[in-house]
Amino acid sequence: MPLETVRPSLGRRAFLGVGWSALAATCPHLRCVVRWVDAERAYECPWHGSRFNESGRVVAGPAPRPLDWYEITLATDGRLYVNTLGRVRPDYQLNG
Repeated sequence: MPLETVRPSLGRRAFLGVGWSALAATCPHLRCVVRWVDAERAYECPWHGSRFNESGRVVAGPAPRPLDWYEITLATDGRLYVNTLGRVRPDYQLNG
């Protein structure tokens, strides 16, 4: 899809800062879908209370590790692809 139409979807979140990043929206504790809480600038697992900062790092458990970051590629036709099998370091961004 064209970059201007990218929206968060179930299980994934893409956002624009300096570049594009894709962060898993599933808690590594028991794979529940986390939600973004704007007022607290954090992700929250509604089932077991894990909390993650904007970078996906654990702020409160029981999550055993941070949220996953995924590889992103931009096709020549303007489509943005998120590879959920291609995990990358938390500071990875696609600058486009």
